[in-house]
Amino acid sequence: MPEDNPEVPLLGYAEIAAATGQDIGLIRVWMNRGKLPSPDFRLGQSPGWLGETINPWIRANQK
Repeated sequence: MPEDNPEVPLLGYAEIAAATGQDIGLIRVWMNRGKLPSPDFRLGQSPGWLGETINPWIRANQK
């Protein structure tokens, strides 16, 4: 039976760090300095990005 509410893929700091080959701490610094796109969601203090928002940025910043 198909799902009525498919999961929406969100990426956080850990996924961005893994995708770019950078340290998670550096990703946080970049976020604080405004070098990442604005997050699509926040869960408490933690930002989350939709793939369509962050994937172009990841491709441009891969190691």
